[in-house]
Amino acid sequence: MKINIFNLAFSLLVATLLSGCNLEETNPIETKTKIGIMLSDVGLGDQSFSDAAFHGLVRARDELGIIFDYRELQDTKTYEHGLIELVEADHDLIVGLGFMVQDELEKVAGQYPDQLFLLVDAVSEVENIISTYF
Repeated sequence: MKINIFNLAFSLLVATLLSGCNLEETNPIETKTKIGIMLSDVGLGDQSFSDAAFHGLVRARDELGIIFDYRELQDTKTYEHGLIELVEADHDLIVGLGFMVQDELEKVAGQYPDQLFLLVDAVSEVENIISTYF
């Protein structure tokens, strides 16, 4: 039940953020919102936080037409490296999942002030980071 609530909450959060976007008529592929997510330290298969967020993005893809990509700590070795990869892949929103990513997310947000970030499960005062805390 907790995972379903998290999926719903995450999907609604993404939908809310996307509803404010003003998209001009252009190529539909070019106008799709791209979201990148840096998963929590355990990554996919944790049957908890990362899996719930991933399934929420799958649902947002299927229902809202977003495009998403993700990074896992086991592959990138540091949160900072994974976050920078996602920024350089030109995503509209970069999500840092979990309080443990906060320090490196804030560091990367400072390096990319025009990039929009979302920090889940912690609160940041950095201007280009939206925080959500459960």
